[in-house]
Amino acid sequence: MVRVKICGIRSREEATWAVEAGADALGFVFHLSSRRHIDEESVRRITSALPPFVARVGVFVNSPRQGIERAIRRCGLTAVQLHGQERAEAFRGAGFPIIKALQVPGKAGAGPAAGRELEEWQGVAQAILLDSTHLGQFGGTGTAWSWQEAGERLGQITEAGFPLILAGGLTPENVRRGIEETRPYAVDVSSGVEKEGVKDRDLIRKFMRRVREDG
Repeated sequence: MVRVKICGIRSREEATWAVEAGADALGFVFHLSSRRHIDEESVRRITSALPPFVARVGVFVNSPRQGIERAIRRCGLTAVQLHGQERAEAFRGAGFPIIKALQVPGKAGAGPAAGRELEEWQGVAQAILLDSTHLGQFGGTGTAWSWQEAGERLGQITEAGFPLILAGGLTPENVRRGIEETRPYAVDVSSGVEKEGVKDRDLIRKFMRRVREDG
């Protein structure tokens, strides 16, 4: 069964909608420049009310390890997603699960450099999230990428032994096709379940139904 992470949660109400719809994980964005940024105290209030088997993922961009560890303790996070230009060495031996986000370059190309990047994160990250590239933004762009053109990149991730988390412009309308073409471990959605920048209960439900259609 494909897992689902609803990212960019900013309130208890949004968290409740996601959990009731069957989301496996919720994402909280700590990056100050993001319009979905949420402070530690707000995250703590939300996570303290969540069921025990819902993963709580903190999303960070180029944050120092010490700051991430503090957020884990204060907010009850169960995993972190690194969405910047972090170096694997800085997180080697970390006592928490890591999802490393990589962006699809250009026309979803790949090559030796991409392969080396994956090698760097072996033994450090537990999964790779593949996201779209858009004007230097770090995720949540709402921009999809060509899954058909990403065959080499997807193959590199599989060969490196990483579970794939598919992200980038996913919506209730296209998520089934994305799953069928990439066969990911999980999908990650944010803007695709929003209306005017705010999470929408009906869109969350619709997205979850589409993901679960074929188990």
